This record gives sequence, structure tokens and C-alpha cells, in this order.
Amino acid sequence: MNGMNILFVFLILAVVAIFGVWLANFLNRDIKCLIAQAEKIAKNRLHENESCSIDDFLKKEFSTETSPQNIKLGLQVLLEIFELGSQVRFKSSDSMGELFRVYREELQDVDSAWKKAGLEEYIEVFSDELLDKTSQSLGKDHFLKFLMKLGVEESERDAQKDVLMGLSVKGYLLAAQQ
Repeated sequence: MNGMNILFVFLILAVVAIFGVWLANFLNRDIKCLIAQAEKIAKNRLHENESCSIDDFLKKEFSTETSPQNIKLGLQVLLEIFELGSQVRFKSSDSMGELFRVYREELQDVDSAWKKAGLEEYIEVFSDELLDKTSQSLGKDHFLKFLMKLGVEESERDAQKDVLMGLSVKGYLLAAQQ
């Protein structure tokens, strides 16, 4: 009998957990739509720009003194996030914030989701992915040096994103290269 009671309790807990996940997803569906719309806008903005190859970008934007292989790692991170393939569609002078932030005016029918998410002027898309992919491509030790160079603690993820958004694309690529 005792084993049946435990099984029954686990069954009830499982049903409550599944219901809780479903309810959370249902209540946050408009925020998910807001994020999806913002991600699409960020990607589409770049697809409207002129493109050049990775090699042309490196020749035009960086001196021969810099290590193109290390810069290519950072460049590949950006190209992968925005699904650009091997075509660079941004300038080295572009602010990372310009690439990763979508402003409220750019979005349609998002008032309730915007308020629910507690956003002010903009929503930042792909910034967590940028941190994760940068860490993966550089390796743990090099990523820690990268963060130290930018003056940010390893444990302060929001501060890391803020610093990255303040850099130019070139600043990000140069900081990641050494």
C-alpha cells in the first residue's frame, strides 16, 4: 500500500508540473512573439545592407599586423548569429548595440507584451547567444582574458552584455583576437 501512495503522489506532482509549464507558456506567449518579431527585424535589417566576403572585409578593415585567424573567429560568431552565411553585411564602425537592439518603434502590436516584459526603449536580441558563442569560440581561458580586457567580471552577465553593446564591431573583433 505504501508504494502505491508514493506512486500516486509522484503522478500528481508530474501532472501539476506539466500544468505549470503549460500555464507559464500560455501566459508568456505574447512575450515569445515579441522576441521572435524583434529577432526577425534584427536579421532583416542586415540582409538589406550591401555584402562583401569575409576576406574582403578583413583586407578593407584590418591591417596586416592583426591576426586574421583570430578575428575570423569573432566574425564567424556574428555571421552565425545573424544567419548571414559567409557574407559580411555590416561595417566595422557599426555599434554592436545597433546590431543587437530593436527599438519599440520598429515593432508592431507589442504594447501589452512590452509592458509585461518591463522593457523601456529597446529589446536586445541574441546578446546571450553572443556571449555563449564568443566563449565557445575563444575557449574558457581566452574568454576570461577577453572579459578582463573589457573590465568586466566573469559572473556579471548583464554587465558583460552592456559592455559588448557599447563596442563597435571592430572593437569587439579586436578585443576577441588577443
